Amino acid sequence: SAVGRRMSAPPSPTLSGSSDGGGGDGEGSDGDQLFEEGVAFFSEQEYALAVNYFAKAAELGQADAMLHLGVCCRYGKGIEENHDVAAYWYTKAAVLGHSDRAMVMLASCYFMGEGVEQNYAKALKWYRKAADQGNPEAMFTLGISYSVGSIVEKSHVKAVEWLTKARDNGHLKAADEIKKILQRGDAEMKKPKQTLDGVCGKSLVVGLIIVALTFSLLFFLHLSRPSAGDGAEAVLSEL
Repeated sequence: SAVGRRMSAPPSPTLSGSSDGGGGDGEGSDGDQLFEEGVAFFSEQEYALAVNYFAKAAELGQADAMLHLGVCCRYGKGIEENHDVAAYWYTKAAVLGHSDRAMVMLASCYFMGEGVEQNYAKALKWYRKAADQGNPEAMFTLGISYSVGSIVEKSHVKAVEWLTKARDNGHLKAADEIKKILQRGDAEMKKPKQTLDGVCGKSLVVGLIIVALTFSLLFFLHLSRPSAGDGAEAVLSEL
């Protein structure tokens, strides 16, 4: 029985191959049914039972279950909070290629250094993959990245391009950011070119990108710093 069973953390957030499960998404197997049962238990606040069902479905290769299991591990719902295990399941789901939201969550892990070593290049890689699958939050984050410039080369053209895609895909803040970029570009054309070669200047640029991308992530999660009581519900309600 799944009742009372505790999921063991994997030894490390690395992949050892996917299990059999209908081509990676649990289709045609028990994975979908187990996942739906997990969702039902979660909605009833039976978090430990939900985790058990998500874990069983994830073991069958059900990508949505992997994502939900990662969120539960990230926020300590029905299982001990563990960012390493959360990143492991986000990775499993993202690598399968079926979940753009898992890609965004994994990208945020790499950006913040939660459960994995901080790596901006990998963060951008997964944001791009999610954006290519039509995820508006990933598009918005890429737009902000190019607008500020630091971990990617600054480009107002690419910034507006990604923000326009985000706007067209329903991101509520993208239009305002496009206006700010265009206004800032006009202002910069009217003043001498300035450099930020000093330590303070570089710190400012890095600070801006961190603030911008962190704000983007927090907007996706709809919370400032998740508490044990409502973080997972806020995230899963968006899935």
